[in-house]
Amino acid sequence: MAEMRRRRVSRRDFFKYAGGAAGFAVLAGCAPGVQAPATGAAPAAAPAGPSGEITAVIRQVINIADAANNIGYATRVVAHTMFDAMVKRDLAGNFVPGLATSWENPDPLTWIFSLREGVSFHNGEEFTSESVAFTINRILDPESTTPALKPLLVDIDTVETPDAMTAVIRTKEPFGPMLNNLSMLMMLPPEYAQTDEYLEKPVGTGPFQLEEWVKGNKFVVEANPNYWQEGKPKLQRVSIVEVPEPATRLVALERGELDFVHGIQPEDMERLEANPDVNLVRGPTYTFRQFLMNGGRPPFNDPLVRQAVYHAIDVDAMVNDIMGGTVERATSYINANVWGFAAQTPYPYDPDRAREILADAGLGDGVDMELKWTPRDVKAKELVEFSIAQLEEVGIRGKSIEQEHTVWLEDLLALDWDVQLVSGATSTGDADYTLRRIYFSGNNRTGWVNEAYDDLVTQAARTTDLQERKALYAQAQKIAWDDGPNVMLFEDIATYGLNARVQGFEPWPDEPPRFADMWVSS
Repeated sequence: MAEMRRRRVSRRDFFKYAGGAAGFAVLAGCAPGVQAPATGAAPAAAPAGPSGEITAVIRQVINIADAANNIGYATRVVAHTMFDAMVKRDLAGNFVPGLATSWENPDPLTWIFSLREGVSFHNGEEFTSESVAFTINRILDPESTTPALKPLLVDIDTVETPDAMTAVIRTKEPFGPMLNNLSMLMMLPPEYAQTDEYLEKPVGTGPFQLEEWVKGNKFVVEANPNYWQEGKPKLQRVSIVEVPEPATRLVALERGELDFVHGIQPEDMERLEANPDVNLVRGPTYTFRQFLMNGGRPPFNDPLVRQAVYHAIDVDAMVNDIMGGTVERATSYINANVWGFAAQTPYPYDPDRAREILADAGLGDGVDMELKWTPRDVKAKELVEFSIAQLEEVGIRGKSIEQEHTVWLEDLLALDWDVQLVSGATSTGDADYTLRRIYFSGNNRTGWVNEAYDDLVTQAARTTDLQERKALYAQAQKIAWDDGPNVMLFEDIATYGLNARVQGFEPWPDEPPRFADMWVSS
């Protein structure tokens, strides 16, 4: 069983089997640990209009619901629930119309979008080209307090609004990842989004609208009665609740008090497989787990110290013993399911070599460091404790600092850390999202500076030739693997527990559930 669980669920295979109840059935054959509906049983028909409700637990607390911060997992759940982008991606990775019905790229610096007519925000504001201009300019504003998406949009020069249903985006340079990045850009209502109320009561054009938000407790949405996409949503209400203890979540799911749980502990999978009232669903992700070292702070500004850490941690033991073989060892700075991935050779676990490297760096007496982490991700505490013990053996003395997620994130963005345990995701499915947004030195996210790397990821963004972009990203990944600030640990395979009455769920590799596609059988 353990050996079978270690088989990769590839992006190609995932897209082959994704597709409602049929997808579940194929999943059950491809990846043990997946429970499917009974063979031959027809799925319950979707309701004609919104009906029923579910109670869900996701992997993180919803503390921010501003779509301009659509980076972290929790805010992306909100984005896919309450907002829409001009451009969307389907399960096969194709670009499909969202709030833009079509687009063209008549020259390397110009993108023209024809917008969907008759769409309104939840507060009644009309969606127009002014909404597009406001959304982009708000993020690019030098005084912006919501900078998370800015690295994805910095190549935009101007946004023109020749008429209400046409938006023209002009870029400073040719920009290959344009459509990928726009798929992350959720449209905002220009008038309301400038009020103080917006941050506490967000409004979008999406399939659900906010009913109640008690921070740290619950986030409740109800069906948008005026949603532009026919047949969605199928649910009347979704309550996303905070249940921090895995054991409590497990019992609540088994009792039917929870309908959807993202993030099942590896040791609980067999127990849920045996429960006929629960469907256990697994799917590939764009997510990876890593130890991120601050390349701008001693001792991790020294590449020799970073290399010592590479050899000091037994990643295979993490994968097999802590994670129970339910993940895949990472072999690059992006997940293998992401476009542009290029595999690298893993560093062998070699504590003797780690000690030699520290001695070569003049640190034979060892070094001290703090490791900050947040407990929301599966097995975070175990991973930290295991790694600190191993680092101690080679002379890197670590102090574990557990932080509430909001505080942890603030420190991460402020570069106030030595080492962080980070769960990252290439949410657009395009290498640019992680390789340039995170590790390009000008974005100041890691303290690491490598001019050759910066040049490569910049060149890759400047071309629309896919093969050229791929080759440049491969070179960049090699540099990062040899010199960069990360110990890449493993790639997640997402595990979801669903009450058997929940229908229509499909696991997307970017992971936020599409509640608008789900319904409950009576």
